Amino acid sequence: MLKDPDTQAVYHDMLWELRPRTIVELGVYNGGSLAWFRDLTKIMGIDCQVIGIDRDLSRCQIPASDMENITLHQGDCSDLTGP
Repeated sequence: MLKDPDTQAVYHDMLWELRPRTIVELGVYNGGSLAWFRDLTKIMGIDCQVIGIDRDLSRCQIPASDMENITLHQGDCSDLTGP
């Protein structure tokens, strides 16, 4: 996961306060943040779907057996014109 401890603490507090039903992460890289968001919301008792969007999903290392409440979509977030 590419988030420093201060950022993790801020996300934790925001999740606790806002209790989101959906989290969308733009840029997945290896998927560590997706799993972290999913696990943290689960611990907090939040029923949350985590969505990851990236132009290259081949780098995501989350095993298929561990994709509960995580959905991946391939797309280029810098291309505002769409498909």
